[in-house]
Amino acid sequence: MNSTWLPVAEKYSNAWTCRIPHFDHRTTSRMESAHSFIKSRLLGPNNSFTAVIKLITNALEHQSHEISAQYHQEKINSLKYIGNIFDECHGRITHYALRKAQNNFTETARIDKNSGCNGDHHIRTGIPCRHQILAVIDSGGKIKPSDFHAQWHINVSFSFSISFYFSLSLFFLLFMGVVVAGSRGDIYFWRVGLGVVGLKRYAFYFFLESLGSRRY
Repeated sequence: MNSTWLPVAEKYSNAWTCRIPHFDHRTTSRMESAHSFIKSRLLGPNNSFTAVIKLITNALEHQSHEISAQYHQEKINSLKYIGNIFDECHGRITHYALRKAQNNFTETARIDKNSGCNGDHHIRTGIPCRHQILAVIDSGGKIKPSDFHAQWHINVSFSFSISFYFSLSLFFLLFMGVVVAGSRGDIYFWRVGLGVVGLKRYAFYFFLESLGSRRY
């Protein structure tokens, strides 16, 4: 293990993820954090179906308010010591992404202008790479918000999108339960309804993961 696999572990991972937009998340820690977040709000395994839905809804709303408040702060407060090339991105791109882009901007001083760009960095992170930034510098332009992936755009209407998504999912679950209960009897409401929840929870956890992957 120490002599064969660990020295090339990073290259092995990169071979499978270099062309996938994962925003520098290559571990399951974010997913595990999302699972822990849900479990901490359920308050035990003995809650009813409606109580679980209410607890998760309250947790999501609380989380969305925190993210929305952070967005408003970043929209108002501009980062210091950021290159003028990013002037059009202040208040529109998250601070985390701007700091990463600033690091890439610093790297342009040491780049070999004859080296090519394969575009892997921009695909993986959604942040302009040093080659892209150097090209903009040479053209006398500025980096635009559209050069960043939508993941890093500040969206002050974020809380509404969360509520709408969860309400739509909840409506689907209840609709399925009502249809089954009406056609086969009340006992099937719980069997099929809980089965649907079991299938949907993975999509729900993935949704939470996408929220957690936003950094500031």
